[in-house]
Amino acid sequence: MDGETQALIWLAAAKWLTDLGLLWMVGVLAFRTISRLVGSVPLGSVPRQAAAALALLVVGCAARLWAQTYATFGLDEPVTGELIRLVAEETRWGGRWVLQAASLTVAVALAGLLPVAPRWGWPAFGVATLAMIGTAPLTGHAMAGESVWWPMLLQGLHLLGAGAWLGTLGVLLASGLASCRGDAVRVSSLVDRFSPLALGSATTVAVTGGLTALLYVGGLGQFWTSTYGRVLLLKTVLFLTTAMVGAYNWRRVRPRLGAPGGVAALRRAGTVELTIASVLLAVTAWLVHLPMPGGGH
Repeated sequence: MDGETQALIWLAAAKWLTDLGLLWMVGVLAFRTISRLVGSVPLGSVPRQAAAALALLVVGCAARLWAQTYATFGLDEPVTGELIRLVAEETRWGGRWVLQAASLTVAVALAGLLPVAPRWGWPAFGVATLAMIGTAPLTGHAMAGESVWWPMLLQGLHLLGAGAWLGTLGVLLASGLASCRGDAVRVSSLVDRFSPLALGSATTVAVTGGLTALLYVGGLGQFWTSTYGRVLLLKTVLFLTTAMVGAYNWRRVRPRLGAPGGVAALRRAGTVELTIASVLLAVTAWLVHLPMPGGGH
């Protein structure tokens, strides 16, 4: 394997971890909101979910800096602490990464207050999460053009939609079902609150993804002739597959939650949806580090 391919793998893997953490964070906040609307779901595990998402984000954020340093210098010399510092402090990418790391640091500080001061801690934590979403596009393709605000807005909404859909589903499966202790009535109430959120969020992902593709792909021919276009097509297929599994869960699994084995069926079907979505995120992380058609980066 040549050095450039190795660098792309490291960059994509670090981005994948970061995006998983971001979607998880949004999912924690959305799950807490719908659980409070249901009113009978214990929320004791939600701060632990937030802490786990933050831990993944810390690893992903550090990995991105290391991977960027490797891509910049590692093909010619070993990555050292001094080179990592140089990338963080002396490059344009590093300056933007510092903003992302700063918003993450604030979120980590606020997370410690969630169990003891939830009334104001959670809103502040939500603002910090929005800051992380808002700064995420700074190190991607959104900064390649002359006008950056429209691509940044689209990508921020894309991340929010994905988190509200897939991140919330992940927290629901990991904590929500356990909190309901097999009570099909409470599980049904949770899923009934989640379903319109998932539908609206998936629609947001589709619309913002389509508009972003129009910005980044010069014409239909680029979908077949450029590596970026072909990977984007793969991402689209995976998105549609994930959405179809979600639609099956909504139309077929949700109405049967009250039947014997209904909750277990939801867990299995939701796990399939999240597994496909994880592959989708990996392809997205790869796509982010490919040159856009027309010479953008």
